[in-house]
Amino acid sequence: MKISDQLKTARAALGLSQKQIAEQSGVSTRGYQGYEDGRSIPGGEAIEGFIRVGINANWLLTGEGSMLLKEDVHTSHSHPSTINFAMEATGSGSGGSSAEIVESALHSCLSACSQTYGEDFNKMEVSIQMAYAIDLYNLLVRMSASMGGGLELIRCLEVNEIAQQLQIFKTMGKSMKFPPPLKGAYFF
Repeated sequence: MKISDQLKTARAALGLSQKQIAEQSGVSTRGYQGYEDGRSIPGGEAIEGFIRVGINANWLLTGEGSMLLKEDVHTSHSHPSTINFAMEATGSGSGGSSAEIVESALHSCLSACSQTYGEDFNKMEVSIQMAYAIDLYNLLVRMSASMGGGLELIRCLEVNEIAQQLQIFKTMGKSMKFPPPLKGAYFF
């Protein structure tokens, strides 16, 4: 499925008009319309905005996982504080700092991926890099929630600590495989 189709599906699931989702994600209405009709592909800032609205960026970019971040929370077998945690992560909770926390954590995750995967990672398209960073962020969110923590716990981690955690996730087979499979490649 294309990103344009994914956005249409997610917007419908959220019950928002194009104008509403554009406003809530910080994207111009015209720019958002371009994403939905396939004229352009959202960059990192737009994807961060979609996360704040509640769209799982990993699903948006790869089709994997739940469509909405709140679905991940409701389908996980964690305790009730996880629901509040996801609401903070999507910017739905109280207080204005959650978007800043998400943004800083995403930047740290992107840096940790770059540190872990090296030059091959840095040469990839930004959308692929963001998919890896978002996958790592989602893993950290789940880990923090299982420990009874919130977004502040993730914010406190240094890039080196996140890179070490990524190594653990890789060993456990939880993180996205690197390098990604080639599109349209056939293996015999």
